[in-house]
Amino acid sequence: MSSIATFYLLRESSRSAFAEAKRTEKTVTYKHGFFKTKEVITGDRFLWEYLDEAAEERIEFPHSGFVLIDYLFTFLEGAPIQTDFATAAIDANYYSIPGTMAERVARFLEDNPPDHKDLETFSDHQGAQSPKQHAKLLHETHETLKSWLSRVNGDKFGVLQLTF
Repeated sequence: MSSIATFYLLRESSRSAFAEAKRTEKTVTYKHGFFKTKEVITGDRFLWEYLDEAAEERIEFPHSGFVLIDYLFTFLEGAPIQTDFATAAIDANYYSIPGTMAERVARFLEDNPPDHKDLETFSDHQGAQSPKQHAKLLHETHETLKSWLSRVNGDKFGVLQLTF
């Protein structure tokens, strides 16, 4: 199973359109009958379709989204920024990140660079096949997050999509 992480950058003026796209998001469910299963589709379009059209910038995370999840939600577990991400979650796959949050998280990441040895130890405890290589990916994740969050400012907001 794999995961993909995508970063979107949108103008703050499009926040209400984003909220509407989320409210009317397409969903696919299955109704199980006695002899067959029926697909039931509701909503206009998937949220990622809206984001692909509306975003000023779209950045695909270059590694598996699980590396980002490992770093952001497991390695940094207990960090003060976890509250920010819990608040920013709009569902299990999307995080809406305002400029103030982006600034706070970027400052935290800048002030708390990960120690390579700590990343290696963490990777080893996570059961990575190559703890040194995984630690390198985690460090790159730290730098990618700082770079992306620095683009989110007062007139823009970010959306992080995690696809499983």
